[in-house]
Amino acid sequence: GATYTAVIGTGFVDNEGTASAGYSWTFSVASAVNPKVSTVFPLDESDGVSRSATIRATFSKSIDPDTIKGDLVTPSTTFLVYVDANRNGVYDAAIDTQQVPGVVEYVDSTLTATFTPDPQLTYAAYVVVLKGGAADPTIRDLNGTEMAADYPWNFSTVPDVGPAKRYYQHVVRF
Repeated sequence: GATYTAVIGTGFVDNEGTASAGYSWTFSVASAVNPKVSTVFPLDESDGVSRSATIRATFSKSIDPDTIKGDLVTPSTTFLVYVDANRNGVYDAAIDTQQVPGVVEYVDSTLTATFTPDPQLTYAAYVVVLKGGAADPTIRDLNGTEMAADYPWNFSTVPDVGPAKRYYQHVVRF
């Protein structure tokens, strides 16, 4: 945190005409507390996630909703979902270039941002990155304090199983 010194100078006179000798004191303020990700869904490294699932992150404190964006056309996107092309669970900008389209909604009463893919997810591995750090774009709290660093996690969805088929056996006797 920062340390400050306050000074009341000399030359002030009280109601009785006594001049002030001056006074100073020092105080410190706590460092700003960076917002953190408390929980995510799907959980990191989950397998078999429903392809219709929404992706959620809950934060440790209120977030400025203008700093949580997930659309493909905004350069300030901070809630990013990518297909994990090499299925290694780590975001690699050179390989993981297919960003998932969707909409982000932030609800302050639950401190939760929800990404709804549109269209729904396919059978694949995914990497999610919430942008942090000092450089914009970054997720910030209501005081403008940024998340300290990016928050990545990964999951994979269930495969297509197709509709159930029913087979009949018909026995004919003569």
